[in-house]
Amino acid sequence: MTEGILPKNSVVCDRWQIEEKIGKGGFGEVYRCKDCHTNKSVALKLVSKITANPGIHHLNNEAKALRAVQGKKFFTRYYSYRRVLLFDFLVMELLGLNLRELKKTYPNKKFSVDATLSMGRMMLKSVEWLHDAGYLHRDIKPSNFAIGVEERARRVYLIDFGLAKRYVYDSGELCSLRNKTSFKGTSRYASANVLHGKDPGRRDDLISLFYTLVELSSPKLPWKKISGHKELAIMKESYDHSTLIAGFPSTFLQFFEHLNLLDTLEKPDYGLLLSTLETCLRERALNTFDVETNDNIQETDYLSDHSSQTILLTGISLVLSGNDVILLSGISFLEFYLTPQSHHQ
Repeated sequence: MTEGILPKNSVVCDRWQIEEKIGKGGFGEVYRCKDCHTNKSVALKLVSKITANPGIHHLNNEAKALRAVQGKKFFTRYYSYRRVLLFDFLVMELLGLNLRELKKTYPNKKFSVDATLSMGRMMLKSVEWLHDAGYLHRDIKPSNFAIGVEERARRVYLIDFGLAKRYVYDSGELCSLRNKTSFKGTSRYASANVLHGKDPGRRDDLISLFYTLVELSSPKLPWKKISGHKELAIMKESYDHSTLIAGFPSTFLQFFEHLNLLDTLEKPDYGLLLSTLETCLRERALNTFDVETNDNIQETDYLSDHSSQTILLTGISLVLSGNDVILLSGISFLEFYLTPQSHHQ
């Protein structure tokens, strides 16, 4: 990674010491830092004020959305948002690889269907909780989910709320839809509705999640090379979505079908969507375990990769540790499921 705006070992606001630049996007840069007060590693996202930069608005927006979901699982911890002379910055919990990058490390550059469905439960809950907080994400895609580190390494987090938008007023009333709006998001994962320039709703975030899950277990989506929004919208409207889920249980199509029947302002049935994923897991003959049941979330920790290794359930020793991490014959969750080298053993 090239040198960033902030040099290595510089200290921001007498607290956060820059260790290295770990990411760069269209509007800013991300650094791994050491919190000099706690000695912990954190992430610092920075947007420069030197040029007129719309990222300033996006970073402020991200800070607001992230504060709104604090205390919920599958969201990074918020530490600080500051505005100084030359830049604005957001400090938050440091995470591991995003799912797009993690997928590339696998031999076939894809996750198994089992792993995808299991992670999908966490991803669905994160989107539901963001909606409960009054926000649409508007850019659901593999690179906007990341795994945690250390004791949180078995979680999948929803990240990057720069395009997030309130869809309800403080009174709880739904915001009125605009007749036409500029496109926001990533066209590959966007719904046909959004590609047509219409205001998004909760169902559009979840349609993007459906496309995200499909792509995680396949090399690419069939419309990857189509760039025109109108052409892409028409293709998605006419495409036989049952062909997208080859390898998934046929039940998985119900996830998309439910969303496709909703109007923009209608509330999705999140329980139905979660039940669909769980039914698919049962159809795949996987055992699921209810852990971390506070906040009414029941996570699936069994993320095996059958595409690269055949495993007999009866031959696996499953033990819940004190940290609620499932161990398989002494191998930790992260080592077994998220380290590609383990697939060759």
